[in-house]
Amino acid sequence: MRRHATTMAALGGLLLLAVTAVVGWRHATAPVRIATGPADAGPREAAARVPALRAERRPLDGPPAAAGLATGSTGPLDFQVVVERLVELGLELWTAVEEESAAVTAIDDVAEALLRDLLARVADAPERALAELAAYADGSSGERRRTVHFQVLLRIVRDGLADRERRCRGDGHRSALDALASGCLGTLQLGPSLARELGRGTLVDAPYLGAAHEAEVLALFDAGADVPHVAEVAPALLRTLWRNLVDSGARTPGEVASLALLFAADGSPERRRAALAHLLTAAHGRYRSLAVDSAVRSGDAGTITDVADAAVERLRPGAALDVMAALSRADADATTAAFVRFGARHGDALPAAYERSLADGADSRSFRVGLVTAAGLDPRPTSAALAISAFETDPDPGVRERALLALAAIAPPDQVARCIAAALADPVRGRDPQWLGHVAAALRNAAGRLGRAELEPLVERLRARSELAEADRHALMRLTAAATR
Repeated sequence: MRRHATTMAALGGLLLLAVTAVVGWRHATAPVRIATGPADAGPREAAARVPALRAERRPLDGPPAAAGLATGSTGPLDFQVVVERLVELGLELWTAVEEESAAVTAIDDVAEALLRDLLARVADAPERALAELAAYADGSSGERRRTVHFQVLLRIVRDGLADRERRCRGDGHRSALDALASGCLGTLQLGPSLARELGRGTLVDAPYLGAAHEAEVLALFDAGADVPHVAEVAPALLRTLWRNLVDSGARTPGEVASLALLFAADGSPERRRAALAHLLTAAHGRYRSLAVDSAVRSGDAGTITDVADAAVERLRPGAALDVMAALSRADADATTAAFVRFGARHGDALPAAYERSLADGADSRSFRVGLVTAAGLDPRPTSAALAISAFETDPDPGVRERALLALAAIAPPDQVARCIAAALADPVRGRDPQWLGHVAAALRNAAGRLGRAELEPLVERLRARSELAEADRHALMRLTAAATR
């Protein structure tokens, strides 16, 4: 499956959006899951498991015309018929990915051609898709056909927005784009999955929102007072709107900065989050210290997360690290995702940042934890070396715990085995239940990379410790049972 999932990620096709989301995306991006402590509720990957229902297979006869849907003509096209065919193609693609079939590319080519034809011949196709998405206010429930149908509708809306934005750049007329974006702002309020997909997945950081949407976006903050999923996405939408207004010339940078300064003292935490994230980069950094200091003083995890995310997205690596260092001291957990995103973009900057931070001692502990966490999700050899070095030499036990988890996921297997053995032999913490829980988590991270001959002796040494929690003991038993199959 990894071979086809990588192909799918490169193709970027219509039904790949649907299928990689539930079948191949985790392989296409190759993330490494780092267990963060002792065994808990069970494997996280269960949420991404492919549903058991197998799609009914139909032979792929060729281009869309083979399904009675002629492309290239100018006659009427039935929206519902086309959507149903796209769903069928999505189900075929799902099965092809599961079976590592060579038909993946051919199926996606057919779907892409059919989607292009739909958008060219049915002018209101995006609006009709948006109307049908309202039925998914509670999500797609994990059922295979509904999942693919949901993703197909999303793709129609997203391609419709992109097409209209391109036309707007050509002729300067925004009315069709504004209407569709307004529809998205209304529909995303109906449920968490729609807020996630139409908000952060479609409108946020995209050029679709404009001056016509100012009142609608600001109204989301009032709606979000009672609706958590709206409150969660509203700050990112406001930041996107402000950036678009400046980029398009509809507002000057000074006008937007003045409004952000006003909102920075607002009683609404969500408006304050949006304002501080914008001020981070406004006026060539003039308000950066104010934004960071205000986020720290707020003590609000959401504000700290948003400002950290904005730093990674919009600042140069050195400036972003300075912001994240200050924010991580206020709330380390709120900055974890930002560190991971930074590592994915600038993994080569992690070792030097870690070495510099050592000079700051205890004051930089949370910053070093963040850097080591990012290293554990970065495949570069330099990140593995950083994790090993931090495990062996960092003066803070918490940093060493996180480094052990990180190196177990990315370091060469022989180095992983050596470091886990050293963790068990630690004369100070070798009998500490918390430390042993992290060792167990490291073994779970390394299980797929260590050979049976390396894994089993370490597992047996750890299970022999009476201080090991029962949940971890049972998890290790499952680990060795899986290794022997």
